[in-house]
Amino acid sequence: ITSDQAIHPRFKMEGNFTRARGIDPHILEEKDRVLILFSNYLDSKSSGEFIMRLWDQKPEKINRIFPDRKPIDFEIREGYLSIPLEFTEKEVVILELSWI
Repeated sequence: ITSDQAIHPRFKMEGNFTRARGIDPHILEEKDRVLILFSNYLDSKSSGEFIMRLWDQKPEKINRIFPDRKPIDFEIREGYLSIPLEFTEKEVVILELSWI
């Protein structure tokens, strides 16, 4: 890889936590939907933003499906999906994203 080639991750987490033993996202993709699993390893409440490259896809809706069910607000900026998130301590959260 040369210095003029840029490698960009498909997704990342940003927030008030450290990367090591912080909030760990995982993606399971199907043709018309995506499950996003978050494991919060922290002993405190945390907030953050999940950012995912969209390529040519457009999200229709995003729902939190675990530990409870509710719609999730999101924003699209410059080809990226942005989802603001709040976590309680030692929490697992699963989101379901469906495409248009």
